Amino acid sequence: MAMIELPALEYHLAHGCNLSCQQCSHYSNFHLAGAMPTPDDAKAEYEAWNHRILPKRFALLGGEPLLNPNLIEHLQLARETWPRSNLMLVTNGFFFDRHPALPETLVQADCRLEVSQHGTHDAYLEQFRRVKQTVWRWREEYPGI
Repeated sequence: MAMIELPALEYHLAHGCNLSCQQCSHYSNFHLAGAMPTPDDAKAEYEAWNHRILPKRFALLGGEPLLNPNLIEHLQLARETWPRSNLMLVTNGFFFDRHPALPETLVQADCRLEVSQHGTHDAYLEQFRRVKQTVWRWREEYPGI
């Protein structure tokens, strides 16, 4: 069977989010109940499709993907499953401290980090400034981020 090439494929590592943006394009502001996928859940879903589709870009996101305690395993599994896809992690970055192995894993998995900004008020920008500082530090310590 021929592979179907897709321009992009997204997988939610968490449906919930620590923010409640009024116009969230992923509906995380509605705080719907639901379990976060485990690596085993994702593997079963990936295996049902990885012999049929080839996403040019494969994005892991949410809600807020850093809420998923198995983030590192998910990144490794995504890279293993789709080695030719451009892998991307999209996050607001507020929980980088929960995943100390994240910068090294991003480099090893050849995964692009996308940090999204969701506000402009002073309290938010102060928190987001710390997120940006972490990313700048990681770029210096881990070439490839």
